[in-house]
Amino acid sequence: MRPTFKGVTSRWLAEGFNLRHLRYFLAAVNAGSMNAAKAEAHVQQGEVSRAIRALEKALNVQLLNRVGSDGVTLTKAGQRFAREAEWVLVNFDKILTRTRRGGDDCRPKINIGYAQSPTTEVLPLVVPALVAAFPEHQVVPFKRSVGECIDQIGKRELSCALTVKPLDNSRSTIRFTPLVNYDLQCAVHAKHDFAAKPHMPVKQLEAESLLAFKATDSPQYMKDLERLFAPHGVRLNVGAEFEDPEDILRGVVAKYGVALLLESARDLTPPKVIWLPLHPAVRAMEVGVIYRHPPNALMREVLATIEKVTEPLRVGTFASRNGLR
Repeated sequence: MRPTFKGVTSRWLAEGFNLRHLRYFLAAVNAGSMNAAKAEAHVQQGEVSRAIRALEKALNVQLLNRVGSDGVTLTKAGQRFAREAEWVLVNFDKILTRTRRGGDDCRPKINIGYAQSPTTEVLPLVVPALVAAFPEHQVVPFKRSVGECIDQIGKRELSCALTVKPLDNSRSTIRFTPLVNYDLQCAVHAKHDFAAKPHMPVKQLEAESLLAFKATDSPQYMKDLERLFAPHGVRLNVGAEFEDPEDILRGVVAKYGVALLLESARDLTPPKVIWLPLHPAVRAMEVGVIYRHPPNALMREVLATIEKVTEPLRVGTFASRNGLR
């Protein structure tokens, strides 16, 4: 029986859409204007404009805000579309590159686990550094919970992982090296009663609905919070649960409740969200790298690269580094 493949009956391909539309759209986004996009896309400005208008009309959504006579910025829908378009084009390149090499990329892999929320600042530094330092390897990131990272490192499915310090690790073969400490802060809607205050009293949190990560996806999250707030006699009231920090912050925007996240997640802040330090401050959380002990020669080099590239994060606080205070 002959194999069959999905995609040949794509509605959008049948209507004339192709990779060119995505490429022109991202060129306009990167350049910040329709006119400047023509140089990046190597086409006339009219082609870029027509492709983007066709996308917006077919999708019935505005992807770009027009600024001035020629400038453009992304709408919220455009931000999501840009991420997906980038994924399509990057993977298209990977498919062709692997095929030109004669099939799948046979380079050995360095599989890096990561917890999304704690590593929003660390991961973008580490992955490019490892790619540059180990060109003979594939560097592949995998989003995992802390427990999954420990289990998969033990099974050698992950090489190492970037995450918070494990609460309970009885395995003598698993070690944790701290990289940077982050304060826990409270994200509230801009119209919240405490939004104009200098801090969020920890006792006030008992009266708030806490937007949290799904317990099935991030079981250590609530255990960490319970450990941090127990000395203050605070019991948290968990409301809606979400899969990732962006969704939690969107829940804050929708006034579903407040969120407790590491200050590194401030990079993800959408409009209408205010970050408040806690008072009194709770203990900072350690973010670092988990690995199998003793590390082999390759892993020792990987660990040294990770520690070196994250060294600037250990100088001062997150807030002072980013001009937030």
